[in-house]
Amino acid sequence: MKRLIKKIAINILFVVLPFVSNINILFAQNKVTKMDTLPLLYVENFQDGKADNWQPNNPQNWCVVNDDIRYIYQLNKAGETGKIRKPTSISILKEFNVGNFEFTVDAKCYTDSSNSYRDMCLFFGYQDSVHFYYTHFSGRSDKVHNIIGIVNNADRTKINLEAPGSSSAKLTGYNWHHLKISRNVDTGEIKAYIDDFERPILTAVDTTFRSGKIGVGSFDDTGAFTELKLWGDIIKPANVKDNYGHLPSTFLLSQNYPNPFNSSTNIEFTVPNSQYVSLRIYNLNGRQVASPVFEYVPAGEHRLCWDAANMASGLYFYRLSADRFCEVKQMIFQK
Repeated sequence: MKRLIKKIAINILFVVLPFVSNINILFAQNKVTKMDTLPLLYVENFQDGKADNWQPNNPQNWCVVNDDIRYIYQLNKAGETGKIRKPTSISILKEFNVGNFEFTVDAKCYTDSSNSYRDMCLFFGYQDSVHFYYTHFSGRSDKVHNIIGIVNNADRTKINLEAPGSSSAKLTGYNWHHLKISRNVDTGEIKAYIDDFERPILTAVDTTFRSGKIGVGSFDDTGAFTELKLWGDIIKPANVKDNYGHLPSTFLLSQNYPNPFNSSTNIEFTVPNSQYVSLRIYNLNGRQVASPVFEYVPAGEHRLCWDAANMASGLYFYRLSADRFCEVKQMIFQK
């Protein structure tokens, strides 16, 4: 009888264990992470022939064209190098400041395919022109090509975990490539993909900038972008209260500092309630040279850093415009 009971028990185990194992595999395969639940924020294919949602650092170098197949956002000319070694062409999506995100893009590089140094870049965590992350997709891999980099008011630095020369460089030919980057702020994990969205070619862990804007561009080449999709968590600046815990009741535009300044300066402004605000910068001839703020902002104090490295020395004016409010102040740039 004991032998019979033992045999029955063993048979039951052979039947039950595979079932339990399959259940565990099923749960593992269907485990939902925070990154899987990110909302879709933005889709762009430029079908209206415009790129009004984008803010390029050199507007004259960008345009929307029809390549006989679809509309594309085209970078026709590389930007000029400055004092800091960083990508020369950047166009930033104005509307969203994101923390966790996934960003997919179709991209094509126009530079001769025999030039392995060719590149296309995706930007994220963008604070201003000298504080951001970027993914450099290239035809070669070394310490500055095919990397995840950071620009933190200094020359770009490689932060991806792969050793120089060991990452998979796939930006080849004149064909369109499918690019993807993702960011998990909680873990600091950053991943970059090209053509195969299952296997990242670059990985990094960094939390220097925990949120920021998204963009496209190139280090020093030309190309085009289309079919952009952004999933992410929108991060808004925290409201800044006064010493008594109250939100500000009036508009205020502060004097920039330092002033006079060399290369960059800080501009602070306060709004009493959430609304659309524009901050525009003009030269002495009255020509607008920059528009660092043109978006919906929450009530409170806000600060930005304006980089004037590519501007001529001289007197500039900055104007804050909002609901029935407009104020202008002047500042001096001295190289």
